[in-house]
Amino acid sequence: MNGKIETSGIGKPQPSGIAASLSSLPENLIFLVPAIALAIIAAILLATPFFVGDEANYVNTFIEFSKTGRPDVYGELVVKPAGMFAITYPILQPLLLLSRQLALPIEFPFRAVTAIFSLLTLYVAYLIFLHLSSSKQTALLSTLAFAIAPNFLFAATTYYPDIFCMFFQLLAFLALLKDETRKGSAIAGLLTGIAFYIKLQQAFVIFAIIVPYLLLRKNNEEGAEKNRQKQALSLLHLKALLAKLRLDYFVFSIFFSAIAFALIILPYYPARLEQFWLLAQTELFTRANLTLDAGLIANNAAIALIATAAWLFIATICAIHAFSLRKSEGFKFEFAELALLLLFLAAMSSFFYTAILFFGASLLIGRTMRSFGNFERGVIAMVLIFAVLQSYFVIDILLHQDARYDYPSQKSLGAFLAGKYPITFVTKIPQMSIWKYYEDYYLPQNSPMLLANMRMAVLPYKFIEEAEPGISGIRAVYYNSRLQRISPEIRLDDKYVVIEQELQPIYSSELGQYEKAAQFGEEPGFIVYVRKQGA
Repeated sequence: MNGKIETSGIGKPQPSGIAASLSSLPENLIFLVPAIALAIIAAILLATPFFVGDEANYVNTFIEFSKTGRPDVYGELVVKPAGMFAITYPILQPLLLLSRQLALPIEFPFRAVTAIFSLLTLYVAYLIFLHLSSSKQTALLSTLAFAIAPNFLFAATTYYPDIFCMFFQLLAFLALLKDETRKGSAIAGLLTGIAFYIKLQQAFVIFAIIVPYLLLRKNNEEGAEKNRQKQALSLLHLKALLAKLRLDYFVFSIFFSAIAFALIILPYYPARLEQFWLLAQTELFTRANLTLDAGLIANNAAIALIATAAWLFIATICAIHAFSLRKSEGFKFEFAELALLLLFLAAMSSFFYTAILFFGASLLIGRTMRSFGNFERGVIAMVLIFAVLQSYFVIDILLHQDARYDYPSQKSLGAFLAGKYPITFVTKIPQMSIWKYYEDYYLPQNSPMLLANMRMAVLPYKFIEEAEPGISGIRAVYYNSRLQRISPEIRLDDKYVVIEQELQPIYSSELGQYEKAAQFGEEPGFIVYVRKQGA
């Protein structure tokens, strides 16, 4: 029977059947997975010739930043910190020049700089894993597990601030590990401040890794064994506990983050402060909604996916195995990180924020896999390869077949509208709870700013093609999923009207003075009308 363990003539058990096939695989089979992961990252970059989600807004903001030094969305609304744009500017400028000379698509340079920082982030993660495990094999296995987590894969392939923020977050952790003096704390605090300047609402997630490590780390200094009991007693005292927590690091982090906050707010006061308040309300009261259903629904691109489930299954198997080894090896930090990861996946309404929290569980996988035999490694290699392939499949489906947004059609529509003013957009918006405060602020104004959240790529692609983009010649009317108008009514009298297919019958009487100019996509489907001459 397949999988039966037989005994040879010399008394050693030998696997047979499927077990024999797997156990005969080379021990280094697991290292084929990074090559597959890298190939999939390249495939995502090449197979996605359009910006997705907020990526187009970030690209448009970078273009405005490169012209004026202001990180403005749509050339007018100030909402983004300048960190990611300042950091990527020296790399993007030659890449953009090369792209124009070679007639490459606009997506190429931005995806390329993302890939560069993704590899740098993985290298920093490897150095941390190496420091924590003192084993190159464990560090490589841990880096592998981290690299193929679906949340990391998605961040590693799109021009979002998340991968740049993650790079400096992990760099701060590495600085703490390499130098336990106040100088190390100051450098780590500075790096945390830079992460804050890149994505302020995400920078402090690194504390969910650093604090458990500082509290649960082993003391490897000379004399630790001799003074174990004395140290255990000293931890009861607040002063010793604060010393172990590296309190000076958190003081430096707050100090440099305060400087970053001033750089974000003061040059554009009071407009930036108003936008910051909208962001703060969103992050505190909608995205960080600590209810199980809200978190799981928002993370349907994370915890509910088969790929992430496969990754978490491997982590769970490794946790069970590590539990049996806990007397000989300390796994408290890794167990705490796995618990935090599961908590954040369930409660935090963000696909990106949880990416860095796969770090501790990745170390758990790397450390435990060293004790597995060839059979177990073969099985895990197959599951990990499946997880990576499934990640590509799922991400590809999300990007190409999300009918709420239809990014390819948004790109085509935006390019078609280049140079065309004035325009009225008539569109549905998903009314996701996360955008509640933005909707309450902009809906009464018929502001096209909500298109930055709902039809994210249309205006950026339009503005990319224009020498002097402007938003004053654009209006919008918004409907909910029940086709009920949720913004003030306006008369269609602009030269151009862009209307979603499902809403067209509502305006059939007003469209008599217009003629159809173009149509893009099927669902939601965008129809462009131009006013007839003399109408």
